[in-house]
Amino acid sequence: MVKLTLALAVTACFWFGAAEAGVLRDPTTPLYGTVQTAASHSEKGSLKLQAVMRGNGRDRAVISGQTCYVGQKCHGYVLISLTKSSAVMVAPQGDERLELSLYTSGKRETKNEDK
Repeated sequence: MVKLTLALAVTACFWFGAAEAGVLRDPTTPLYGTVQTAASHSEKGSLKLQAVMRGNGRDRAVISGQTCYVGQKCHGYVLISLTKSSAVMVAPQGDERLELSLYTSGKRETKNEDK
């Protein structure tokens, strides 16, 4: 009888826990106001290189709060290379290139079809 009661209690916890899982929210998000998303960063051109981590087989960077690995799409661009203080990203179509630096503001280049 104790095993049956325990089994029902555990099942109820999982069932109610799963039902409330959709209600949980990130406790660090602001209660009011708007939050700038990754899409709005790239639309405004305000991407910021915050850190570069190299070694252990996977080079990565923190760009506007998101960890991005070389070769991964991040903020609407693909991170193609990293140095100890900079990152290069390209738009998926290849028509735009971003060079981000830890120490200066980013540089944006677009291909001119007329050349």
